[in-house]
Parts: sequence; structure tokens; C-alpha cells
Amino acid sequence: MSASDRMWHPALISALLKLDFPLPLLRWIALWLKDRTMSIHVEETISPTININVGTPQGSVLAATLFRLHVHFLPNLFMNLTPHLFADNLAIIMFESLENKFSINIGLLEKQAKIAMSSLEIFANNNLLPVNVNKTKVLLVHNVVSRVARWKTKRSEFFIKIRKRSEIALGKSEVYQKDHFL
Repeated sequence: MSASDRMWHPALISALLKLDFPLPLLRWIALWLKDRTMSIHVEETISPTININVGTPQGSVLAATLFRLHVHFLPNLFMNLTPHLFADNLAIIMFESLENKFSINIGLLEKQAKIAMSSLEIFANNNLLPVNVNKTKVLLVHNVVSRVARWKTKRSEFFIKIRKRSEIALGKSEVYQKDHFL
């Protein structure tokens, strides 16, 4: 079942109203979605007709566009974060300062994640659009940066050591001159 199959019509119409959709077009969309039914056919047997109050017609080009408009305001919920929305997939990038200790950053990231998930839960409940927990993933990417002050070398010696390591690894490439490290 795709995400557009679960799209709740009143939430879609509400989003379209917030986007200042022209009323004639809004009425046309509402009528297009209204009074939809389905039945299941297996050989000679046909099930009773079922009313459908969610989703869009299968195979419709308009379905994907309406779904995107339906979730148009979702990225706005994640203040101070970087959300990326593609079709029904949401990625939220959270980051903290390199100057903080790793353990502090983890705590701050956890707080951000809890706030983001709470916002997502509210949006999902208000729009009757469930989050697929089985597809939800977390990826932690980090880089531990040691403080130069802990090393018992002068700043210029530190950069020279990096330069020498680069020369060994890269065969004295001109890109890694001492001036580039200052």
C-alpha cells in the first residue's frame, strides 16, 4: 500500500486551502475524490461494494502530486533542523557543534530527535497518515576531533607533521604545501 493510498481527504483539502488553491480547482478535486467505491473480483465472485474515504485512484498521475501537496507543510515542523522530503520519504539531518565533547553532542542530538519525532507524531495523527515504523532508520555519523591544545607541540610543528604525513601518502603533492594549513 503506497502513501497516497492512505491520504485522508479532509486533511488534503485543508492543506490545499492553506495553499490558497483556487476554489473551482479545489471543488473539482473534492468531487474527484468523493463517493469512491471498490469491490473485489475473484473469478465469478464479486464482493459487496465498499466506500473509500482515503487515498486516490490507482494509477492516477494526479495522485502523486496531491500527496506531495498533502505533506507540503511537513518540513516546516522541524525548526533548526534540515528536513528533506522526497515523495513519501522524509530524512531529517541533525547536527551539533564539533567543539562539544561527543557525549554532550549525543545528549543534544537525542533531545532534538525526541522533539522531531514528537512533531512528526502530531502531524501523522492530525492527518491520519501513519509513519511506517519498520522503515524508520537512524544513522549516526560522527567525527571525533582532538583538541590541538592537548598535544605537546607548537601550532607550526603540528601543521608540519601533517604536511610530512601527506607527502608520504601522496608523494609530495603541491596541493599540500605548508601555506595551505595556516
